[in-house]
Amino acid sequence: MNDEADKPRYGLRDALYMSFYSREFYLDVEKRWRGRTIALGFLICALLAVDFGARTLIGFSRNLIHDADIAAKSLPDIEAKNGRIEGQTTAPVVVKDPANDSNLMVVDLSGSLKTVGEAKSKYLLTSEMLYVKDDEEKDGAGQQEWPVNTFQVDWKVRPTELPGLARQFAYGITALIVFAIMAVMPTILFLNAALISGIVKACRSPRTFWESVRLCVASVVPAVVVGLLLDPILALVGVPEALADNFTRVVGLVYLIYAFKITRPMAAAEAKIAR
Repeated sequence: MNDEADKPRYGLRDALYMSFYSREFYLDVEKRWRGRTIALGFLICALLAVDFGARTLIGFSRNLIHDADIAAKSLPDIEAKNGRIEGQTTAPVVVKDPANDSNLMVVDLSGSLKTVGEAKSKYLLTSEMLYVKDDEEKDGAGQQEWPVNTFQVDWKVRPTELPGLARQFAYGITALIVFAIMAVMPTILFLNAALISGIVKACRSPRTFWESVRLCVASVVPAVVVGLLLDPILALVGVPEALADNFTRVVGLVYLIYAFKITRPMAAAEAKIAR
């Protein structure tokens, strides 16, 4: 009889929508979920991985892949020998962005240009470095620097191969991000839940430590679902990523407070009976 009473009434699928409104769901999580909370934590991390993976691919599609498609129409063959880029001419080659007629990429093998600011371009390829404009710099003068041949391997790239290489790079980076989230985020999630639960317990909460941990994990679900649904839409309409992230953090904080508040009467009553 006790085993039946301790059996969870709701499952992981129910968490995706009941965590938004149901007191019964949070009470079930608090009292009965136990080991199922671990599965919920991995589900949360899987949803985060999908969210960040989608945002990464959207970003690459708007920038790197788009730029590679344009550059493929104008660039000469690019060849590296003995750690240096070589070409048929040292005269700068300028690739224009047809959308606004600005410099998208400049290839300068003469060494006269050292920054994207000097080239007035988003990309600058020299005989030894690829410089990429850093859009996060407020004055627009920042740049990232990438050695073109760190391992001293001879290679040759035809312009028509650039879009394919850009896509392979984008998919590879996205796969690494998804793997990193699934490998690291469960530990971070449960450590944060344990930290909050410890603080709550130190404030003489009538709940046990593990009940608080389960509530903390369950209260993350609404923020993750909201982010998963809204992030692609916000990205398409041009809402800054930082603003979208801050919104989901607020949602998470609201539901953390909500989960503890709506279950408090039950926890307090049980603690009183136990005394």
